[in-house]
Amino acid sequence: MKQFYKLAKLDGTDFYSGKINYRENIGKIVKVPTFKTEKEKYELCSPDVLHACSDPNNCFVGANIPCSVYVVSGEP
Repeated sequence: MKQFYKLAKLDGTDFYSGKINYRENIGKIVKVPTFKTEKEKYELCSPDVLHACSDPNNCFVGANIPCSVYVVSGEP
């Protein structure tokens, strides 16, 4: 699995959906909050996908400061 970097609010909640708390899920598997069927498409920059960057410097685009940072792994 590839390593990525994830920024979230200070309390660990993600910026996009507000439904995932990364701090509470350290060491666990996190899944997309809204599951879609094969016929439906996931759209980038929506609450339907998990947002992370392969370069930690790219995480700051659209993020609010202060924030918390997490190293995550998964498949793009």
